[in-house]
Amino acid sequence: MIPNPLVIPIGFLIGIIVAAPVGPVNVLCIQRAIARGFWGGLAAGLGAMLGDGLIALVAALGVGQITSAVTTGEA
Repeated sequence: MIPNPLVIPIGFLIGIIVAAPVGPVNVLCIQRAIARGFWGGLAAGLGAMLGDGLIALVAALGVGQITSAVTTGEA
């Protein structure tokens, strides 16, 4: 069925490497994981996730307010 059994694991590994975003927050999480171990990296990752979620929440609420103001015609 599959000519080479290593096609799927290698494809999976390449997909993870290509899909992994490398930005300043990701580099910080990697540095924390190297310097402080798994739990330090996990804490940095959770903090980054919560920060991004809070920013997204504020942006969504702002867009909702703007949409509501435009549709009702109130300034």
